[in-house]
Amino acid sequence: MALHAGIEVDGGIVRIAVLDVSAKQTVIVDFIEEAIQGDSSDERNESLRKILKENLTGGDRAGLEVASSIPTRLMTIRDIAVPFTKDDVIQKTIRYESEGHIPGVSIDDLIIDYLKCSENEDSAQLIIGAIDKDSLRKHLDIFKDTGLDPARVEIRSEEHTSELQSHSDLVCRLLL
Repeated sequence: MALHAGIEVDGGIVRIAVLDVSAKQTVIVDFIEEAIQGDSSDERNESLRKILKENLTGGDRAGLEVASSIPTRLMTIRDIAVPFTKDDVIQKTIRYESEGHIPGVSIDDLIIDYLKCSENEDSAQLIIGAIDKDSLRKHLDIFKDTGLDPARVEIRSEEHTSELQSHSDLVCRLLL
């Protein structure tokens, strides 16, 4: 069995679920919810780092795989149509195709991913997700000096689901 941890930072609270995962079962072995202390941003980040270190490093938790989540509000989500269907072509052109749909920001400052929701003979319907590189960098800076290195950063699912429900009849799920 291997230990995994999911981390959610929600305002002044951090929630950590530690899971023991095998091919046959997944068991929650610990759930931690603690308040993040401090008045300044630096003090809150230091408090959060301390909570992460105390609960996720050392002993049987050394080397566990970590996943973290970011709020949907940090992302721009759009549904767009592109005039091709092949994934390799979409992958090469997604930045260019997205540019007109995300105004007010340089496309070079964004990380962009997509999910193909439907296609016909000559076009595909996509949901694109874009996040500012600096926002992601700030989120990952939380883990500095903790000994933890997130294997994944995901979009907080409950927010994401409600966001996608506002996109007509597209039933898709985007994970970055």
